[in-house]
Amino acid sequence: MSDGRPHALSRTAEAYEYAVRPIKAGAERAGEGRRSPGVDARVLCATGPDSRAAKEAARSMAGSHASSVPEEQLHRTGVEPAEPGPVIEAIGAGGPARGAELTAPEVAERLSAADTPAGCAEKTRARIASSGVDHVVRALTDRRPVRAFTGRDLDGAADTDDQLRLVHGEITPVLT
Repeated sequence: MSDGRPHALSRTAEAYEYAVRPIKAGAERAGEGRRSPGVDARVLCATGPDSRAAKEAARSMAGSHASSVPEEQLHRTGVEPAEPGPVIEAIGAGGPARGAELTAPEVAERLSAADTPAGCAEKTRARIASSGVDHVVRALTDRRPVRAFTGRDLDGAADTDDQLRLVHGEITPVLT
């Protein structure tokens, strides 16, 4: 990674610290120091006034995201690699709706930050902010990608435009 250092799909301080330490040490050795573009945490996220709907939107997509996470990173995020196995198999067999159904809420919780804006802010503060990352990039999901990917329709899930307003108005100010 030469232009910025993104780290995706972790959800614990331990997992981000594991990535941040060698990246920042390498930047120091290379003479970048504070000029470094920083380390970005990319987080699957859904937010809105309806916590249940936000969590369901994230759960609908979390299993597919798990397929791209190495086993070691899953461990550091608190997910046993076997947990998303049936989900990944279902998606690979052409059943993304079944994959979403098979994604345990506990696994989705460990692979995403989904809740009301206050809940998302608290999860970010508790699980990511202390790890040394410089930026949090929220990969927002709403009912449109969920419907396109799984065929499921989620009433009550905030759309991306509303989520962006909530992130700007209610999450970011609490964290800065």
